[in-house]
Amino acid sequence: KRARKKKKKKNQNRTGKRIKKLLLIILILIIGIQGYKKDNLIRELQSYIKIPDFSKIKKIFFKEKENYIVLYVSDGDTISVKRTVNGEKTGEVIKIRLFGIDAPEISQDYGYESKVALMNMVKGENIEVESRGKDKYGRLLGIIYHERKNINEEMVKQGYAWWYEEYDKDNERMKKYEENARNSRIGLFSRKGYVAPWEFRKRKLKK
Repeated sequence: KRARKKKKKKNQNRTGKRIKKLLLIILILIIGIQGYKKDNLIRELQSYIKIPDFSKIKKIFFKEKENYIVLYVSDGDTISVKRTVNGEKTGEVIKIRLFGIDAPEISQDYGYESKVALMNMVKGENIEVESRGKDKYGRLLGIIYHERKNINEEMVKQGYAWWYEEYDKDNERMKKYEENARNSRIGLFSRKGYVAPWEFRKRKLKK
């Protein structure tokens, strides 16, 4: 009888581990579909594969958002903010570069319109920011949300910015938004001879 109980418990443990592994695989696939880089996630999760620690996995998959208020909009992909706690501003001014998009430079055609579009969406507003690390200039990279709307996506969707494929390669949703904006000839794509911001910067350096 004791041996039977022991065997039953062992089988339950095995089943539990299999279910955990299966859930982990499903999560990786879901995040992959949403445009995240699976290889990076897998590397982060390697140490949890045998017996997943779901409190740590949760932090990786469901990135916490922090609250800020937008003080200034530099251009169509850069804002200055202050953190808010219980509705009160706190800390120093932080510059945020919107992750996965690239808006026309201010000195570029449609640069001003892009800046105004972002101002209309978020200036003076409370936003949530999902951090994606920092860029080479020390700016916080982030996906910003206002009233549950992904503003990075809105900028591309409405033709005010490009999908920055170099830094967000697997984002099929952003790719589709840019294709739709091009095909519909809206925003910057309504102009003839439009130039991608990264190409514009390269040409400027050569002069």
